Amino acid sequence: MKYEKSQAELELELREQIAALRASCLSYDQGNEWEAKRLATVISTLLHDSGRGQSRSLLGQTGRKDGIELSSSITREGMPARKRGWDSRCGLVVLTIESGQPAFRPKLHGEQWPQELPLPVLNFARWNSEEIFRGVYERPVTRPSLVYALRNQDGGAHVDRHLRDEGYTFWKKHGDAGIRFSDDDGVTALCLRAIHLQTGEREPIENFQRRTKPILHGPTAAMRQIAWEVDEALKAMGC
Repeated sequence: MKYEKSQAELELELREQIAALRASCLSYDQGNEWEAKRLATVISTLLHDSGRGQSRSLLGQTGRKDGIELSSSITREGMPARKRGWDSRCGLVVLTIESGQPAFRPKLHGEQWPQELPLPVLNFARWNSEEIFRGVYERPVTRPSLVYALRNQDGGAHVDRHLRDEGYTFWKKHGDAGIRFSDDDGVTALCLRAIHLQTGEREPIENFQRRTKPILHGPTAAMRQIAWEVDEALKAMGC
C-alpha cells in the first residue's frame, strides 16, 4: 500500500538534508575530501528531478525550487589578479600553493573570492546549464553532470566499475591539462601551458607532458564550491 507523506514530514526531510549538507561541508573543510561524494548525493536529492518524472527534488516537493536563485562562482570579471591564484579551466576553483605543493581549492566567497565583489545570481535552469570545466578533446562538464558522476558512478550512492562520463573522467584522471607541476630535485615548479612559471621559459609541449604531473582533485573542490552556492541560496530563502 502506498503512503503519501504529509507536508510536515517533507519539511522534516528538508531540514535533515540541509543539516547533512552543512555537516558534510564542514567535514570537507576539515580535510575529508571524500565528503564531496556525499555532497553530490544531498544536492541531487534537494534539486534534481528525474527526466521521466519518477523522482522529484525535495525543494520541488516543498514548493521552493521554482523561486530559488543561485550565485554563480564562475565569473572572474573585476577580480584582482592577486586574488585569482593560477587560473584553472574550472571557474569554481582556484589553484593555490600550500607547503610547496599545488592544490585546487574551492573559491568560497570571502576566502579565495573577496566579499566586496558580488557574484552573478541566476535562476536554477541557467545555473544548472553552465559549463564548469572543459578538458582537452572532451565534452564539457556541467554542475548536474558532475553531481551525477559523483553520486551515481563514483561513490556517492553507487560505485560503477566503468565511469561513463568522458568529461568527468578526463578531469579526475588528468586534471587541467594546461596546468601541471614538476618537482625535479625536490623543488616544486608550476608549468602553465608549457611555460615554466618560475623562470618564464617556454618548452616543447612533448617535454611539458613528459616531465610534469597533473594536479588532481579539481572535481571534488568544484563539488564543495557548488555546495557553497546551494547553501547560500538556502540561507537566502530562510532555510
